[in-house]
Amino acid sequence: MDDNLLLSNLLLAHHFSVLDEEDERRDHLCILVAVMIIGSIEDHEWTVRNRRRHRQHLSQANLLPNPRVGTPWRRLYENGEDRAFITTMGIDTSTFRMILEAGFEAMWYTLPITRPDTRSAGQPRPRGRSLDAAGGLGLVLHWLSSTM
Repeated sequence: MDDNLLLSNLLLAHHFSVLDEEDERRDHLCILVAVMIIGSIEDHEWTVRNRRRHRQHLSQANLLPNPRVGTPWRRLYENGEDRAFITTMGIDTSTFRMILEAGFEAMWYTLPITRPDTRSAGQPRPRGRSLDAAGGLGLVLHWLSSTM
């Protein structure tokens, strides 16, 4: 039975019958539930119809197969040009190396990254990370100096 027809039948049954107070309350509740269900279904259908065809996010196919090889970051880091470092991270290459050597690199490789789905006392797995210490520092500095 069509949802709108079901609602119409409930409304008609309500108006043309003599009901006691408890039956009337139960019918009001049934009508309210039917309206909520129909509204929810119609809202979902509207959302599906009006969904953007061109979403603004990256999918797996847009990403590099190996995030540790051939990335723009690796190129920038390996070239080591001060101008590129200052533009993307706000510091020159010597300052970047100094931060790495002053303890960032040691902490990156010895402390586990805390996550809600793992034990906090677990051993760090630096080889399981997508970024090495320089990549992690570069990402943080880029985020801090970005205007977006």
